[in-house]
Amino acid sequence: MPLISSNLFRSSIISSRNQKNDAKGYGETSQSPDETIRILRAENEMLKAVLANPTEPTDVPDALSNETKLLITGIKIRYQVLETEIVELNRELLDVKAQNATLQRTVASERFYIEDVSRQRLEVQRLHGIAEAQVHRLRSFEAEALRLAPYEQEADRLRPQIGQLRDTIRETERSKQTAEDKASNLEAESKKRALRFAHVQQLLLETMAIGKHHASPQLRSLQVQLAGARTQLTRLATYKAKADRTGQVNVQLRQRLESTQQELDTAKSFVTALQKRFQNDAFDSVLNGAKRYKTNLSSQTIDI
Repeated sequence: MPLISSNLFRSSIISSRNQKNDAKGYGETSQSPDETIRILRAENEMLKAVLANPTEPTDVPDALSNETKLLITGIKIRYQVLETEIVELNRELLDVKAQNATLQRTVASERFYIEDVSRQRLEVQRLHGIAEAQVHRLRSFEAEALRLAPYEQEADRLRPQIGQLRDTIRETERSKQTAEDKASNLEAESKKRALRFAHVQQLLLETMAIGKHHASPQLRSLQVQLAGARTQLTRLATYKAKADRTGQVNVQLRQRLESTQQELDTAKSFVTALQKRFQNDAFDSVLNGAKRYKTNLSSQTIDI
């Protein structure tokens, strides 16, 4: 805002008066120097008063020159103009301040937006890296799937065979369990037959000791057969132990058991034939004695 000082007005008045004196000539002035100084002092005081409070009405003396009067009027007009300009400038200043505040808020908002965009950009970069890693993994999985596709086809082709193998394994386990049960039954039957052989052998020994003179050759033959059957039973027990260790049923075991059963049947037939052949009182007495001796041998009851 432009400022107007009293020195400026004073210099303006003096310059205007000097120009006027130059135009009229210095010698033609009708005022003395003292009068001129007095007038200048009055004008100076008037100008000071006007400059001190331009809005107050001022009585301008008639003694003042026209230039001073015009200058005072110009000062007041200029002051009003400047005051109006000051009001406008204050209004503009307020508008500028409001715009500045708005711009500051906008800048703060933009700064926050920029920071948010920066964070989002960093997040996008992070997610982009994760996405690239996932894409790499997916491509690896696809390559692995392509590599394993033939094996999958082979697995699909072999899956029915695997089911058949499982059925075969279950059937084999069932057969194995059945064979083990049969082996256990055969072992129990073998023990019973061994006891029966021992009993028959004891009876034959008693019969042979008592009635040796009646059937010596036949008894010796029966004794030999019984000894062979006992040996076979021992071998049978050995084979059965081996079969238990290996978990398999030996076919030869069943054959030997059948052979032993045949030999038992043969021995029984031979004993029956001896009983029929030597049905006399001596043989009956010998047989009855053998039975009585058998009863006294043990507390265990063995069925023939």
